[in-house]
Amino acid sequence: MTAPLLALFAALFTLIAPTPAHAAKLTSEGEIRLGQKQFLSDPDPAPPQLQKSAGFVWATPSLQYAGENTRLKFKMIAGIDGGEIETKDRTQLIPQELFVEHRRTHFNFSAGLNTFNWGVTDVVNPLDVINPRWMRNPLSPVKIGSAALTATWTHAEGGLDLVYVPRQFRHELPTRTSRYLPRDASFGDYVAEFQGNPVPIQMPNQPLRFSFKEASDPSHALDHNFAARYHHNFGSVDLHAVGFEGIPSFPDFSDPSVTLTPVSFSPLVLELQPDVELEPKYQRVRIAGLGLSAQLFGALVKFAHAETWRATQDFEISLPRTTVLGLEKSFSPWGLEMTLLYQAARITDSSKLANSVYSTREIFDQSHLLGLRVSQGFDWNALIAAIYAPPSGAQILQVEGQYRLNDTYQLRASTQLIRGNPGTLAHALEKASDAQIGLLVFW
Repeated sequence: MTAPLLALFAALFTLIAPTPAHAAKLTSEGEIRLGQKQFLSDPDPAPPQLQKSAGFVWATPSLQYAGENTRLKFKMIAGIDGGEIETKDRTQLIPQELFVEHRRTHFNFSAGLNTFNWGVTDVVNPLDVINPRWMRNPLSPVKIGSAALTATWTHAEGGLDLVYVPRQFRHELPTRTSRYLPRDASFGDYVAEFQGNPVPIQMPNQPLRFSFKEASDPSHALDHNFAARYHHNFGSVDLHAVGFEGIPSFPDFSDPSVTLTPVSFSPLVLELQPDVELEPKYQRVRIAGLGLSAQLFGALVKFAHAETWRATQDFEISLPRTTVLGLEKSFSPWGLEMTLLYQAARITDSSKLANSVYSTREIFDQSHLLGLRVSQGFDWNALIAAIYAPPSGAQILQVEGQYRLNDTYQLRASTQLIRGNPGTLAHALEKASDAQIGLLVFW
């Protein structure tokens, strides 16, 4: 957080002090999730330390101190994943919120760490553009709070949000030993040349060991990020317009750093050594998008579209054009509450995706999601959802359920199955298919 932002944060904090007209109130809430997970496939032969079953614990504490017109909020995510080796992967500490907000009738202003939930669609949400992600598991990214100045103006039918981030955090990627690193994903065709002639490359007889170098930022994409959103309600239709300039939703990668060893000199044949280094590179981008949700024939229709442009010309990057259409239909048979879910996503202009071995865009390009959510009051709820994307052959099945014991405790069980064509990220993540059982504790 920059010095000016800290100074403003301290100044606004003084507004929270109790006054004779209104005493400030301190509240605390959060949850702890602990349990055991069983991976459904054997781990890679390297590294051998990965376990097939492991315990986990997550805590999400939240603290709020509110005055009449001002509040201070703190929220973070902390956890331990016993299925990982490196401390950086095993121990998870993710700051999300630490901000002061000053509120008036139609105007709010906040300063500090914050997370932003923009957009109308689920799973694939091209309008959710501001926060960097903790991407140790690419299918379950977690937002990292951005140190931001935020101004919000509201009226009866909608409002305008303006966000300025002096300095963004980087996306957090996994280490070399992580279970979620796609060691056998393709990173594109690699062709060597010797004296102007192409040389055959022989792949190693063991999985590739990808690792990420320190990210580079040649276009200062992390500095001075800006975002704006206008949303308006037209009765049964909600419209959202979003603009953003700053870091991309996922970093691109430079050509991989590899080691080639000759295995034959006549003819010349080179073997690729299994250690491959990738350098994440951030180039400043501009994103503009439109989203809407509407009630139509008793169903909720969701639509989002976003375009991406390069703000600078430092190097070639992927510029996704994303379109998402979703439908939700609720009904109540046999005393149950059910919601049928469908979503289709299309991500085009993916010329660099083969070089982005950790990007989930190829999993969701031309994907279809079909799901059913069922609940009975607050006692229990369940979800079954399946995703299929023909180009990559990605198939993901998610089944989960929760049962409420009382106001404090809930039981939760889930399973996730992942499949994909050889050489794709989905295929590489098959080893992350798992089943979990756990206990949720609320306060």
